[in-house]
Amino acid sequence: MMRPESGRSDMSSNGYGDKQNQVLNHLQIFHKGRKKAVTSGKLEAIFNIRGSELRKIINEIRSSGHPVCSDNTGYYYAKNKKELNATIAQLSSRVQNIANARDGLVIALNK
Repeated sequence: MMRPESGRSDMSSNGYGDKQNQVLNHLQIFHKGRKKAVTSGKLEAIFNIRGSELRKIINEIRSSGHPVCSDNTGYYYAKNKKELNATIAQLSSRVQNIANARDGLVIALNK
């Protein structure tokens, strides 16, 4: 289902709907702001999921327009724009690093 205001899909159509809502609610209630970040390991234990599942869930939550941030302290629900901008910068850097790796592989392919 598409959310009209964003054009993005809601979280119920991807197979993780219940877990996504649970993770999102948990972050909103208990981990609002960087100072209250929670580690991946703790979230995995709380929700009985693997790290790869948690990363997919977090990605879907973010893709649905929710301000879930992360850094070396863990995951948290953004308390302000500064926290959100820090995560946006971190993700942008990762995108660039992945693009650089892809470009290197294309160079290797064309040798």
